Amino acid sequence: MSLLMRAPRACASWFWDLEDYAPPALRSALTVAARMSAVLRKHDLLQPTTLEWHWLVPALGGAVGKSSVGLLRPLDDDWTVRRV
Repeated sequence: MSLLMRAPRACASWFWDLEDYAPPALRSALTVAARMSAVLRKHDLLQPTTLEWHWLVPALGGAVGKSSVGLLRPLDDDWTVRRV
């Protein structure tokens, strides 16, 4: 039996380009993310705790901003969509 080693703290992130697979909208993106993370969760590879995104501020010369929301409910829950 092989053993899958895990890091003691968060050390990775995923970027999913959904352009060809889901309609453009926050709800559809979170629905896809919920399905994908459920598969990883089954194998103890991912337990989402925070949703984080980066954005540009054109008025400040393209400075990068960052926002995050702690996940108290599932990714595809209406509350999460409204909070984001």
